[in-house]
This record gives sequence, C-alpha cells and structure tokens, in this order.
Amino acid sequence: MTRRFFDANSLCKTVLLALAVMLSCGADPSASSVHRSQPLNAEARSEAERLSPSTLGGATRGFTDASVRADFVLPEPATVSAEKLKELADTIAVIRQRPALSKHQLSALVVDLDTGQVLYESDSTRPQKPASNTKMFTTAAALELLGPDHTLSTKVYLTGTPTDKGTLEGDLIVVGDQDPSVSEHFYNPPEIPYQTLAKAVSAKGAVHFKGSLVMAGDFLFKGFRYDTLDVEKHRKAAGDAFKAALNGVGISIKERKDVPTIELPPEAELVAEWRSPPVSTIVTVTNQLSHNEFADNLSRHLGLIIGGESSFAAGTKVVKDWLLAAGVDTEGLVLNDGSGLSHDNRATAAQFVALIRYMESRPTAELWRHSMSVAGENGTFVARMKGDDTRGRVFAKSGTLDGTLATSGVLLSKHGNHRIAFSLLLDQVKSRKLGRTALDDMVQAFAGDLLQQGSPPEAPVLRMVRNVAGGLEVSWSAVEGADGYRVWLSDDGATWSPQVARGCTAERLKLRDVPAGKKVYVRVSAVSKSGESTPSDVYGAAVGEGAARLLLVDGDDRWQDEPAKENAMGAAHAFMAEYGQAIDGVAFDTCANEETAASLPLSGYPLVIWALGEEAGESKALTALERDTLEGYLKQGGALWITGSELGFDLLTEGDDGKRFLEEVLKVRFASDDACTLVARANGGAFGGSNLIGFNTPGFMDITTPDVLSPVNGARSNLAYEGGTSGSAGIEYDGDYKLLVWGFPFESIDSGARRNEVMVQGLKFFGMLP
Repeated sequence: MTRRFFDANSLCKTVLLALAVMLSCGADPSASSVHRSQPLNAEARSEAERLSPSTLGGATRGFTDASVRADFVLPEPATVSAEKLKELADTIAVIRQRPALSKHQLSALVVDLDTGQVLYESDSTRPQKPASNTKMFTTAAALELLGPDHTLSTKVYLTGTPTDKGTLEGDLIVVGDQDPSVSEHFYNPPEIPYQTLAKAVSAKGAVHFKGSLVMAGDFLFKGFRYDTLDVEKHRKAAGDAFKAALNGVGISIKERKDVPTIELPPEAELVAEWRSPPVSTIVTVTNQLSHNEFADNLSRHLGLIIGGESSFAAGTKVVKDWLLAAGVDTEGLVLNDGSGLSHDNRATAAQFVALIRYMESRPTAELWRHSMSVAGENGTFVARMKGDDTRGRVFAKSGTLDGTLATSGVLLSKHGNHRIAFSLLLDQVKSRKLGRTALDDMVQAFAGDLLQQGSPPEAPVLRMVRNVAGGLEVSWSAVEGADGYRVWLSDDGATWSPQVARGCTAERLKLRDVPAGKKVYVRVSAVSKSGESTPSDVYGAAVGEGAARLLLVDGDDRWQDEPAKENAMGAAHAFMAEYGQAIDGVAFDTCANEETAASLPLSGYPLVIWALGEEAGESKALTALERDTLEGYLKQGGALWITGSELGFDLLTEGDDGKRFLEEVLKVRFASDDACTLVARANGGAFGGSNLIGFNTPGFMDITTPDVLSPVNGARSNLAYEGGTSGSAGIEYDGDYKLLVWGFPFESIDSGARRNEVMVQGLKFFGMLP
C-alpha cells in the first residue's frame, strides 16, 4: 500500500513496460501453446500501438513461449443479473419505508467500479447536505494537488544578534503555515514541535529578548475535533504555548504581538523550522476522526498554496476547480468550508461516486481509501456494519448534521472481489440512531452475494522476483481450483492497469529484455469460473548488468495472518515497494522470508534488507531456521539491515538462543517494549545528526509499541526516540560484518522523501553507493 505522489506518466510507462518485455510462463518448454492476453479496449489499443517497441525503434518480440496454453484468456468481470438488481431495489425500498424515514429524501448511487454497472440509483443528481462527507472532497484534493509527502511548516526567525550575555535587542518571529503538528494525534507530548524549536533558539545563545515574540500567520494548536476553525483563537493559543516552551529552556521575552501576516525585515535570520507530518498522515486523522478543524485547516491551506490566499473562499474554489478537472460534474455543488459543518453545503451522490471512481484510478487510491473509517474496526464506523460481508471491507466517511446523515465510500466485496463505490445522502431523518441503522442496512444489501457465482479462489503467495540471465523471473504458489493467473505489472508498485496484465497457467513467469536499471513490480491474482482472487503482495526487482547485489526479504506476515486492525480483511500488502522505490542505482531482488532458507541462498547477495513490520507472537519475528541462516550469512562477511517494531521483544520469548542471537549477532539489547512515540532523531553515524524520522502511518501500519534498543558488543546508537520514553531507536555495527538494526519498520516512515533520503544514507553505510 504505497504512499507516493502521482506521476502523470505512470500509466503510459506501465503500458510501455508490458509491451517492451517478453512474457513467458511455465517451466516446460515442450508444451505447445500460444499466450493470449486480455483484449485491449479501443483507447488502450491505440495507446499501446503508439507506445509499441516498433514505434519507438525497439525490437518487438512476440509471445511465442511453448509453455503458454492457447485457450486461457482472462475473463471479463461478472455483472449482476437483472433479477438480482430488482431484488436489491426491493430490499432498499422496504428499508426506506421504515417510520424513522417517513419524510426522508435520499440521494443515492451504487456502482460496481470493476464493471461500471449501476447497482442502485435514487435521485443521485439531487443536491443535498453532505455533512462531513464534504471532507472527502477536501482530503482528496489535498492528496492530489499537494501530494502525500507535502508538509506544513512553522518557522522561527531572529532579528539581531545576542550579546555575550545572551541579550537580544530584536524580535523573535514565529511564522505559521497552518501546521497542525501540535496535537496528541501526532506527538507525545503534543508540544514536541514547539519544544524542539525553542531548543534551537536557545542554541543561538539568546536568553533574554528585549523585543517581542511575534506570532504571524495561521496556526492550529491542539485542533478541536468538533469545532469550526477559529484562526485568531489558535494564533493566541499557539503564542501562549510557544512562550511556555521558551521559558522551559530558560528564555525570557515579555512583549507579544499576534498578526495575520508579516513582511519579514531584511535582517531576519531563519534559525529553525519544524515540518508537520505529511499530508498522507493528516488526511487519515482527518477522515477517520472526522476532525472538523483539521479539514477546515486543509481547505484554507489549499487556498494559500494553490489559490494564493488563506481563506475558506479560496480553499473551496481550489477544491471545486480540481473536481471539475477530475471529471466530476460540479453542477449544484456548494462548498462553504472544508469540514461539512456548514448547513449551506450541497452535493449529490453522483458527485461523490464520481470522486471515488476518479480516486480509485489514481496511485493515491489505497492511501485515500485507507484514510477512511473501516467498518467495525476504527474511526466513526468502529461500532457499525460488523457483519461478515461488511466488517473490514467497507471504507467510508460518515456525516451527521441535525436531520441529515450521510455514508459514502468503497466496499471491497467478499463475493467476487469487486470494488463497489457508493454514496447515500439522507435528509429529513427523525432519529440519528435509526437513520444510521437504515443506511447500514442499505450497505449490507448490496454487500451480499449479488453475483451468485460461488467463492473466488484464494490469493496466490508471491515467492520471489529476481534477476536471472536475460531478464527477471517471477514465481508464486499454486492455488487450488485456479484455472490460471492474472499477472499484473507496474513501474512504481502503485499504478496498475488490467490492460497490461497477462494470463498465465503455470506458477512462473519470465520477463525478457528488461533494460538495466529498470524497476519492475509484480502482483498476481488467481482466476477461476467463480471469479478472481484478491491480488498477492507486491514484490519488485531492479535489473542489473549482472546478478543483483541486494536482496529485499519480506518477513511481514503478521499484518495479514492475524490480521492487523487496519487490515481486517487480511489483504496483501505493497510494503516491499516502499523499499524498492527508495532504492536507486543498485540492482535488487525481492523474496518471501520462507525462501531464504530454501531456494534463494543469502550468500549470493552482498547486502540483505529484512522487513519485519510488527512480526511477533505466532508469526515469529525470526524462526530458529532463519536465525541460523542469518548468523551463517553474517559470519561469512554478509551485511544486514533489519527493521521491525517487535524484533527485540519477540526474540526474548525464544529463550536463551533468542537472547543470544539478539545480543551477540544483532548487537542489541532489548531495553523496553514501547518508546511511546512515533518520532526518531538521527544522532550521528550512518544517518547524520539531528534529522527527524516520523513513522506515523495510520491506516497502513499503525505502530503501537516500537522497541527501545540498546547497542552492545561494539555497536553504537544512530537513532534516538524523540519524546516518549526516549532511548535508542536504531544501532549500527561495523566490525567483522556490517549491521543496521531498527526498533521500528522502515516501511512505516511516513514520508516518501524521507524514506528515499534514509535509504541512500543506509546504502552508503554498507558501501553500496559512493
């Protein structure tokens, strides 16, 4: 589940990838067959011809491998029969006749995104109050226009130079860029941002200011979930808190000014800057908590960054203009804020479904979907829709105003694995409780088995993607009852198109003529007459001139097997793509952890990066066999970077051998089970000094108890937790072998740019990059 900003050329690159390589399935060259791919629609065919290798001057190679069955063509997704559609309409009609809905108005639309079939519709173009469903417009626009990695800032300037005694004649100016960081939803304690900035001011030698503390711009101090944003109130509260942080490090300043804008004097010196968690994290907190001030703040920030003015008018105009450009018909759409508190907002079910359809086609699809509340699991739907067909499968935004209820989102259907987009806007409701029950029952109605085609097959388990002579090889487990497999290809691990997927009947695939330096990501789904499975995990490889020098090992099984609350379905993950996208200039392979002691020896790789996520308990961070494999590899001079939030804790449950491996091989001692923070700071060594690393990724991997680790046996600390209980978050060892060990997962770093930076630093430590 990747979190990267959209590359406008991603789909074109993916089409080119599928056309520029030869796909050959199976291991038996004597079997007679011809590969037949899923037919392209006219638009895709035109694009494919435009980007074909022959058009671009490359050599075109046909699908001629003899092991591909000629009669396997990927089927089109099944549609719902007219009879079942009528049954659905009748069921919803009965629900609408309940006494609590006697005078209601319903704008509703339900669409199967994988077939385009309308499953249910009622006045879907009539504008009604959207309530907090408005946040869907705001957060989607923020992700797409600003990018998931965009951050908001608080900057501190000084005018003048401190004397030897620490007196400064000038001002201390704090410029706010609508940064919502000071909140318990991001840091423990919430004041960490201001405390950090105050320490930076103290480091300049200033102790006493004769000028003023100037708070300029927009601030959001401990945002209030249920309130309408009051900018002046927050500016004052932020000023009070910042002054307290200054006092905490021994700095006194008496005068105070609060201003909406400021023109910085020429002599102003920037001494410190705090960057918020990325927008990807902010939108998740906003949607799951239905946080009104965070949503309004995002709206104003869009106005400032895109429209040049921090106001609701500017922000809502940016959102509406973006919606129109995204293909959403905005006729009748009225937005007065970003949160939906305004009773004058108006939207239609058709507009919400159009938005969902658009976002589901974007590389930010998984990110935006997982920013919603999950039925029966978290957010405002934690106690709703707990049935087997809906729990963990409905990702939705709730909405509530007096007399108004709304529910819009995506259902990942248990029956056929289709994505169902829906919007139900309900006005003139007598009872909130009974109205919500009615909405939930409507969702349950179309979450049932409408296709009547039986249970789809299980998802394949991807084994590896690796460099081999002449290209890349992909292999996966066989699935009982599968007629074949759909093999998906991607350039970035986030953008997938069925037009470039290929059908295959064996459990192996070879990609030929992939150019050196090219990254390829793969996922596989099983296909039968009963439908198509959910896809496998996403693995990738970067092609080298020879053998790959780096192996990525996916040991992140617990997230699916137990499963985690943020993944109640036990769906596959794309965490290894987070690693792959951060790697440049080094050829790499990816495999499941089970393969390291079997078909893929570690000895062939100068560096192994082992991802553990939150592995512990029944899933085991490292089995006895894996520990033996790693110890043997390291004793032969190998190098290992291993990350996971339960690594130390879990190894201690393995008795004396687990403790010995932890301390003698990994060079760390388990200090405590919970750092009580989601921020670490580099403190020298491989990752430099002072830079912060946030690992707050709600909706994807909610890290609850990051391990505190102490270096032993010649290792040194290179990361320290910021806030919480403090202590070491990571160590490095450079002796008879090289090690990096972290107490939190690399894949949980909440900024793509920060992941890239940290990866480069790590690869340099291991000598993989100059």
